Amino acid sequence: MEIKENNLNELIEKYMSIEETEENHEELHQLGHEIDHVIFDNNFYLVTHNDGEEKEIVSLIVGEDDEYFIPLYTDDEEVKEAIEIFKKEDSDAIFETEIVASTDILETYLDDDTFLGIAINPPKYDFVI
Repeated sequence: MEIKENNLNELIEKYMSIEETEENHEELHQLGHEIDHVIFDNNFYLVTHNDGEEKEIVSLIVGEDDEYFIPLYTDDEEVKEAIEIFKKEDSDAIFETEIVASTDILETYLDDDTFLGIAINPPKYDFVI
């Protein structure tokens, strides 16, 4: 499995630069649709935590009910930056990466009521980890 070249980062940056107003609603909707297609048609880096006994997917827990996002990364630099952030919280942890299809993640976790979705390159887009 490999990561294909795509324009996801550019689409996300464009989406984030547009003010959310009624006038821009259609443009934001169209961009969101394009972003969804790129996400569903691609593979991404996934970070796992291996404590020696069990390998777990690193997730971003938000809210009081343990609701979470699963972060996915578009390239080596993004995933390295994320691992550095994770290591600041747990310097002894062993983090590994693997390449996964976004659709596999969504299909696996879709029935989990606490799963909120995926977060693409969270450190880059000011998602607080």
